[in-house]
Amino acid sequence: MMKAVVVVFLTVSLLPALAADDQVAESVFLKGSEIYSTKPGATEARQLTTDGLKKGLLVPSKDRRRFAFVRDAKGSSLGDLVVMQPDGTTVREIRFRPPEAHVSGMRFIEGLEWISDQRLVVSGSVNPSTGEYVLVDIGTGKEVGGYLTDGFAWAASPDGSHAAYVGYVPHFTPEEKRRPQFCLDSECGFDKPFERYPGPTPHLEFTGPPVWSPDGRAAAIVAENYDTKAESVIVRQVGGKPLTFAVPAGADGGVRFSWEGKNLIIRAGNKEWQLESGASEFTRTK
Repeated sequence: MMKAVVVVFLTVSLLPALAADDQVAESVFLKGSEIYSTKPGATEARQLTTDGLKKGLLVPSKDRRRFAFVRDAKGSSLGDLVVMQPDGTTVREIRFRPPEAHVSGMRFIEGLEWISDQRLVVSGSVNPSTGEYVLVDIGTGKEVGGYLTDGFAWAASPDGSHAAYVGYVPHFTPEEKRRPQFCLDSECGFDKPFERYPGPTPHLEFTGPPVWSPDGRAAAIVAENYDTKAESVIVRQVGGKPLTFAVPAGADGGVRFSWEGKNLIIRAGNKEWQLESGASEFTRTK
């Protein structure tokens, strides 16, 4: 059964008007347990589903020509993944992890995301500290990859070709023995302990999810040293060596960061620092 949290009862505008020769929907939304759409200029919504089953996690594809959602499968799987066009035509229905598949992992479907026009990522918790992210191909309906993470710290690059995440740490590991790793793609797994950044030492705890640069060539994350509490920003470049930058004095605690082109921006309160591409430290800009 799906976890109740995935059911959405809010009206959410998802799909803008498309080209004239495409199926056009001004919005697609959930009302109760059914999905509706409206056309540009129309005053009434068209009901696309009538099965009465709970639905949630309604998300548009990157090309905005389709949308996907999770439908309650009444125990025949963790949930049905349904891909539909704005006119209500079903593109694909996928039984996600039926009992006969004997696949262990996430207990519920708690997240759904498009990472390309052909692939979805399904996510959910394995236990209170471990998350699982599974790549599903829309064309075949098959699982084509997956990741175990420490918490929900996973992000796809803008084009969906790479992943950055904090690798799995066994749930019952004592706090002082934890060694979370900042990983790219298939670097981390059950058989690859401490093989990425920072290795077995030092003990870093990552305080948020990774964030990709707009060009998809690097991902950054904020880390805190378990012993000293000093904060740093770690940058992992695809195919390159990890880079570590100290968080500037005055920005400790509650650090927010983002990419602006190839530069990293740190904000704390009304203060701001910038790390330019190729620089060795942050400089104050506000």
